[in-house]
Amino acid sequence: MNIDTDIRQIARDMAREVFKEELRRLELALDARRAGAHLGPEPLLSVEEVAKLCNVGSKTVQRWIAKGLLRAMRGPGIRQYRITRRDFEAFASGSPENAASRPAAASVELEQEASRALATALSPVRSRR
Repeated sequence: MNIDTDIRQIARDMAREVFKEELRRLELALDARRAGAHLGPEPLLSVEEVAKLCNVGSKTVQRWIAKGLLRAMRGPGIRQYRITRRDFEAFASGSPENAASRPAAASVELEQEASRALATALSPVRSRR
């Protein structure tokens, strides 16, 4: 195998994991909707708000995020992390659900990077003349 094949396989594996997680989330949302629960937007907390709630500095919260202890996200073009109330509560309670079964903190950035790598890996190879 050559390096291009290896990269393509890694990109495919990463994409599969991202898709599986998204499908799991969609299934949970559909189950909740079928059960009659209202699905509104989940409240988001800033790093500073989490720091105040935990009586620590914002750098400490950023370290927790970097280590994958606290799940956070940031959208395209947004520099600040946002933490869902559910993720914060799972972190604060020490629930193993937060770290073990859910993607790590930088997953959004990793998913974006994986998407770009997948697109590059799956694009047709252009021959040089």
